[in-house]
Amino acid sequence: MSRVLVLSSSIRKPSNSEALCQSLAKGVRDAGGEAVVLRIGDMNIGPCRGCDYCRTHGNVCSVKDDMELVHKEMCMADALVLATPVYFWNVSSQLKAVWDRTFALHPYEKLKRIKKSALLTTAGVHREHTLDAVVAGYKGYIWCIGGYCDRIESVGIICIDRVRDPSDIADHPGLREAYELGRKIVS
Repeated sequence: MSRVLVLSSSIRKPSNSEALCQSLAKGVRDAGGEAVVLRIGDMNIGPCRGCDYCRTHGNVCSVKDDMELVHKEMCMADALVLATPVYFWNVSSQLKAVWDRTFALHPYEKLKRIKKSALLTTAGVHREHTLDAVVAGYKGYIWCIGGYCDRIESVGIICIDRVRDPSDIADHPGLREAYELGRKIVS
């Protein structure tokens, strides 16, 4: 059974990106996989301190918070899905903290189970380049944790704009797209 870790970084309840996560998770389960959804927006995850403690202590971070659970789940995942609302043309600060704190697992040998990834993102506005930094950051992060190569296959990127209020996504075709991506990521 394929284990898919979904990191939902919105702090709003309910949220558009969380709706995408739930739709994707249903697709994973319907395809016979296991979906683990962590609402990192609700978790206590501080920033990386840049102290390099992890370099000399076996990939253990000096900061003791909920990132320990995220690290554990990442090490058990076959696929990783990142979900974020767009804030100021970039990922949420909650997702960025997770990206930075993943450094504790460098050189990422513990993440070798991860073979596939996907990105789910929502934005309230439609402007040229609204999603450019989010997609570039996702691609860079996946490249890094994949051992600085293309070992982790990106199986999909769903970017939905013009969904500001949580109810805006209710009948959006992107929900079906997320469901199908969930099925695809376990195949």
